[in-house]
This record gives sequence, structure tokens and C-alpha cells, in this order.
Amino acid sequence: MESGGESTIQLDRAFPIVKRRWLPASVVFAAIFTVFYIAAQKDRPVYIAEGEILIEKVSSTPSVTGVGSEVGLLDPLTKENSPLDTEAEIISSVPIVEQTIAALQLKNSEGKLVEYSDVLKNLKLSKVQSSDILTISYQDENPKKAATFVNSLIEVYLEDDILRKRAELTATREFIEAKLPDAEYTLSQAEQELRQFKEENNFFALQEEAAAATQLMTGLQQRITDTQSQIASTNSRYNALQNQLGMNPKQAAQRTVISQSTTIQEARQQLQEAEAQLAVEKTRLTENHPTIIDLQDKVATLRSMLQSRVGDVSGSLKSIGNLEFSQMEQELTQELVSLESERQGLNSQISALAQLQAGYQERLNVLPQLEQEERRLERQLELAQATYSQLQQKLQEVRLAESQSLGNASLVSPALVPDKPISKKSLYQAMGIFLGGLAGVATALLLEVQDRSIKSVGEAKAQLQFALLGVIPQVRKSNRLLGHRRSIPQIIVRDNPRSLISEAYRMLQTKLKFACAEQSVKTIVVTSAIAKEGKSTIAANLAAAISQVGRRVLLVDADLRRPLQHEIWNLGNEMGLGNTISGQVDFHLALQPTMPNLDVLTAGTLAPNPIALLDSQRMVSLMEEFADRYDFIILDAPPLNVAADASILGKMSDGILWVVRPGVADSTSTTVAREIVEQSRQTVLGVVINGAIGENEYSYDRAQRSVYA
Repeated sequence: MESGGESTIQLDRAFPIVKRRWLPASVVFAAIFTVFYIAAQKDRPVYIAEGEILIEKVSSTPSVTGVGSEVGLLDPLTKENSPLDTEAEIISSVPIVEQTIAALQLKNSEGKLVEYSDVLKNLKLSKVQSSDILTISYQDENPKKAATFVNSLIEVYLEDDILRKRAELTATREFIEAKLPDAEYTLSQAEQELRQFKEENNFFALQEEAAAATQLMTGLQQRITDTQSQIASTNSRYNALQNQLGMNPKQAAQRTVISQSTTIQEARQQLQEAEAQLAVEKTRLTENHPTIIDLQDKVATLRSMLQSRVGDVSGSLKSIGNLEFSQMEQELTQELVSLESERQGLNSQISALAQLQAGYQERLNVLPQLEQEERRLERQLELAQATYSQLQQKLQEVRLAESQSLGNASLVSPALVPDKPISKKSLYQAMGIFLGGLAGVATALLLEVQDRSIKSVGEAKAQLQFALLGVIPQVRKSNRLLGHRRSIPQIIVRDNPRSLISEAYRMLQTKLKFACAEQSVKTIVVTSAIAKEGKSTIAANLAAAISQVGRRVLLVDADLRRPLQHEIWNLGNEMGLGNTISGQVDFHLALQPTMPNLDVLTAGTLAPNPIALLDSQRMVSLMEEFADRYDFIILDAPPLNVAADASILGKMSDGILWVVRPGVADSTSTTVAREIVEQSRQTVLGVVINGAIGENEYSYDRAQRSVYA
């Protein structure tokens, strides 16, 4: 039990709680069980008919046509739901059930068709584990009616399933037929675009063209390299001949033309003959001789004619002397002209090869773009072809599936007429026992939570948080001891010294001695938070236990409001503490010996104002006299929450011994008493648990069985 306003019950404490609250728990259990028992007696036997259908994830149509992923597919939209759940909802839907009701003409006692809700109460659908089979069961007092309803419901559902699938296939066919012309037009456009692209860019197969162009580029580069080598060789020979002849190619060409012209050679020969004749005649004749003059005119005429013919051929030679060539010069001149022609031819070839190479390179640079565009157009064409082909194929498949009239469900087992009724009496009784027991336990736990009393040693320790000096087991009112029945004495230490309860008091006396070893404790006040916790019994037995170890003990009944010590010890109460404090009698005369080393001072005549007597100087003097005469003084004081007597006496003593009785003390009163002790700064020597009962706490019965076994 917690004092913070919230109480919790641990599972391991459930049995002791139920045992403690057995009466209300038993009443609740009996009430609930009686209700279920009466319901079981009124229950009438019913018959349950069952039929089974197979729900295929893919209908039988795809297995024939190959439409395995589009037609008849029943895969769930979410992982939480399965096709069987969906079909079960369809079977139990209003249209299917109402069609079955109408088909069977099921009527109620008023002659009207039964309501959908009434049928649904008796209808049950369940899945067969690890399969695609759905079980349909219906219960009725008439076995034939139950079987007929199940079979009719299955028949209506199967027909509805076929109609639904046929409607789906019809919608699919109409959709495909509407989309097919668009797909055909898209395919035609894709083909036209690809063909036009190839025609505009003048190619058939780009990959083959690219490979061929690359190979040609390699060959052209090799030819250019070879031609460049030839040009270098030709230039070397050309420069050498030009330096040797001392003329350029144009001049060499002119001289070659002149040397090969017959008219020029004839004119040259005539000029040479005229010049030779003139030279001969000059040896014989003078300059003014007519023959010399004629010959000079002839030479001049021939020279002019030769010069004219040379000019007609080349237009550059001005003198006849230039027209004289040796055979070697003619050959070298012709070779120079030939090398010049070869040089020009090689350079033209280089230019043509370079131009051709540039053209191929330009084509190669364009090919990636063309190839990318070609791939795009081909993909577009392939997609259009695939779409068109798929639509054509699916159209044929859907037409075939539409004509087959197959659904996703098929009959596995029809419902048979049940021959044995099913009674719910055992179920009602079992439910009554279970729910009654559950409600009984819940009632006990609820009462336990609402009960704020301290119920165990552990709760008492947690509540007070003082040293635990002893646990005194519960003593019942009567017990069978040694074969005869008698009352259990209240002074157990004296009357039954061999009992384990007596040992508990001796252990309390020993622990009290050890706890007070460091300080001199001679006077203690025995009190509790509220009445009926057994403080007086504890005080009496503790006094007896201490006296048995040879110490002189005085037991004072300081409860001047409800004294009990004279009843416990069976003593007179005419004179006691009250009379002594008021001066009516000397305390020596009021003492009453009860056991060796133990005297009892009863409360005496009850005073109208006990607190005035206890808080007097006379009481202080008496306490000093008690201490001088006795080894140990025990004061039986009123409860802390009843009056301030215990607090006053606590200030006159060496400490308080706090008695707590589980089941009597509660958390509220204990908390209030603790606050009183703390505010008055009392010394609490420890706590004694009185009347403890628990799994690990002795009862008097168990102790006696152990001793006298």
C-alpha cells in the first residue's frame, strides 16, 4: 500500500488479497455464475451446417489464356487484408444475403421475410489455416434449413462472382477496343518519324557506317603519311637539280620546249650556217664588200626570225645563245620539269586526301547525335509496337475469358444436413466460471486498492520507516491444544512459555536490549496510532518476558481513559496511578505483584481530566521514584491519535515503543501519528508488528502444531 494517493497491487500478492477478501469475491463469483447457469438452462440446441469454397488468388481463366497478372488477379491492396477477407465481406454483404433470403423465402413468425441482421447473427465465415479455403457456417434449430441456407448462399455468391468477373472483363474489353486505334496511330507515327530521320540524314545503319568511316579514316591517314614522305623525297631531288642548273622550273620548261621545237632548230641551224659563211667571207673580203653586207643582212634577218619564233614559243629568250643546250643539260632540264610536275601532283593528292579526311571526320562527329536520336526514335517505335501488340493479345485473351464465364471461387464441399445438435450449456458454464472468477478477483483487488489499512509487515515498515524490533504472530480467540479446547491466555509468556509466540516476545525483549545498548534505556512508553492495535497486550507480555530474565519490572497502566491492564492480569482497579498522582494513596500501596520480579500499577479510579494528572509535577516525581526502585518501567499509554497523553509520557521516558497491527492501522492514521511524534520530537525506539499473518509470518496455530507435533 502506498500513501501517495495511488495504490498498486502486485501479482504475487493477488492470492493473499483474494483470501483476505474471500466473502465479497465469492458473492460476485456466485452472482455471475448463476446468471450464466440460468442462461445455459434456457439455451435450446441448434444445428450448424458448414460448406467450403476455394478462393483462388488468380482465376482459372488466366491458366488457360495466360493472362496471369491482369485478369482475375486477387492480390490484396494492403498486407493487412487478404483476398479471403475481401470475399468473406462480399458473401456476408446485404445484396448476397438478401438474395438468398428471397430465393429461400425465409420468413419470421409474422410471415414476413427475415431481416438481414437476424440472419447475420447466425452466419459465420472463417478461413481454413494455411489455405485459400473459406468455411461458411450457419446455425438454426432446423438442420435442413441450416444446410439449405448455406448451399443457397454459396450458389448465389458463385453466380454473383461470375457476373462480377464478366462485368470486369467486358469493361476491360471495351477499354482495350477504345485504346487500340490510338495505339495503331501512335505506331504508324513512330515508324514514319524513324524512316524520315534516316532519309534526311542519309544513312541506313549508323553503327556499320561509323565502323566503316573509322576504318577509312585510318587508311586515309596512312596514305597522307606516305604521300608526305614522297613529297619530302621529291623536294630534295628538285632542290638539288635546281641548284645544279641555275634556273627555275619555268625556265627549264621553256628551254625544253625550245629544244624540242623543229622550226626553232631549223631557224637556228640556218642562222649558224649564215654566221659561219659570214665568218669565212670576212677572211677574204672587206667589211664594205657587197657580199659581206648581204651576208650580214641575212644573218640579221635569220636572227630576227629565230628570235620571233622563240618569242612565239616562250616569249622570254632574247638571244640565240640561250638556245644552245648540251645533251646532259637537256636531260637534267627534263628531269627538273618532271619533278616539278610530280611535286604538284603529290601536293594535290595531299590536299584531296586531307579534304576527304575532314569530310569523314565531320561525319563521325555528327554520328553520336544521330545515333542518340535514332535510339530515341527506335525506343519510341518499340514502345508503340509493344503497346499495340499487347493490346492486340489482351483483346483476344479477354474475349476468350469473357466467353468462358469463370470466376475466382469454386465449390469445395457443399453443406450436409447436420445430425447432431450443438449445445452451449458447457460453454455457458465455463464462461460463468471464468468470468465469475475474474470478476471475483477484480472485486477483491478493487476493495484492496480502496482499503487504506496496513495489511502486512512490509507495508508497516515502509509506512513508519523506524527500526523493526519484533513481529508478534496473530493469536486466535480459541484453539485446540493438547487434545482439548480452551481459551488462549493473553499473558502467553507466563501461561504458555514454550510457544513460539512466547519466543517472539523474548526476541522482542532481546532486540530492545541490543537496540538500547548504546544508551541507558530504563523507561519506555508502549503506544500505537489508534485503538485496538494490541498495545496493552504487547506491554503486558513484554513486561513478563523482561521479568523472566531476572530484571525487576514495573508495568504501569497509564491509559487513564480506557485502562485494560487490570483485566489482562485479572486484578482489582480500586487504587492505581490516578489515585497515586492525586495523592489519595501512596504508590507502594497501589502496587500489585503478579509474577516474580514484576509489579503492576493499574490505572485506578478514572479522572475527569487525565492529561492534567499526567502532565503534573507529581507524575514527574513518581517517574523518578519508579526509576529508583525498578530496573525497567513500561508505561501502557493511550493511542497517539486519541490524546496527547502518550506524547507527555514520552518526554518523561527514554523512548517510545510503537505497536502496529495490520488490518487495524491505516496509512492515514499512521501518518498523522508519525507527524505528532516528529513535531513533539519524541524518541522512537522501534516498531512492533502485532497480529501478523502472511506467507512468512507465524500464526499461533502453526506454532502450536510445530511445538506439539
